[in-house]
Amino acid sequence: MAVIQNQSAHAWQSLPDAVSPSLKRLGTLLNNDPQWQAYINTEAIQTDITIGVQSTQSDNAILVTVSPNAKTNVSTGSPSKADFTLVAQPGHWESFFAANPKAPYTSFVGIQVSYTSNFAVLLSSTCINNCFNKIRE
Repeated sequence: MAVIQNQSAHAWQSLPDAVSPSLKRLGTLLNNDPQWQAYINTEAIQTDITIGVQSTQSDNAILVTVSPNAKTNVSTGSPSKADFTLVAQPGHWESFFAANPKAPYTSFVGIQVSYTSNFAVLLSSTCINNCFNKIRE
């Protein structure tokens, strides 16, 4: 069983590759999602903001860029292109993106709580979880 888990987790080493079919439509889904739009349609966003999402030990990330005009663009690339990056272990992403994730993998905060006890680094994740839920669809 451990071999299967290692092979499965290895498939999630590159998060963009693991969810690539969903990434093709993620930008459109987010640009048409009322909850996401309500969150990003704000005068507080003055310049593009890029959120990176990646697996540990990978230099390939999902890049979600939000523009001041409440438009979202999704691409892949180096996490260095992001203003901040959400990072979790490959096996944690696999559990998170399961069709029916089990606690604590139902939110990014849950992943971080299972990964670290440093609550100072936890982010408000309502918006980010909405983005991740679109990838699950």
